[in-house]
Amino acid sequence: MSSFDVQLERILLRVREGGRAKEDDLNLASDCLREYSRSLQARACEILLRQGPDSVLQAKAVETLVTLCRQYEERGYCAALLLCLSFVPRETLLMHDELRRFTIQCAASPRWPIRVNAIQPLKIYSRLGDQEAEEHLRRALKDENEYVRKNARIELSME
Repeated sequence: MSSFDVQLERILLRVREGGRAKEDDLNLASDCLREYSRSLQARACEILLRQGPDSVLQAKAVETLVTLCRQYEERGYCAALLLCLSFVPRETLLMHDELRRFTIQCAASPRWPIRVNAIQPLKIYSRLGDQEAEEHLRRALKDENEYVRKNARIELSME
């Protein structure tokens, strides 16, 4: 693990527990949006998106997220990208079809860990009126994997 990995993990733990990222943390996350591994970029996006109101940092994070989703490969960082979608403002999700296509691709993945992480973004798109997302969410209720089925049941019961 690089020092950037360790630093970003510490920041993520803090913000996931409800803490705020400091200015230095946001600067580090912003720097990691460029030229680093996709995994590092995905975690940096999450930090910046969770911090909310700074439109410049959010815009940079969304731009990176769109680029990463466009370059979809079935890798471990897909779960981090799917989680990031939960923090993207709804109107922004509607403006970037790449994010929607990425979610649909992940929902159809042969790898169950990716499918299970696609459930929440599918629900978001379904609530926004996306019929294809709704179909994938309903299909997940019959998935071969118990975790995918359970996650779909939970999300659908919360409607």
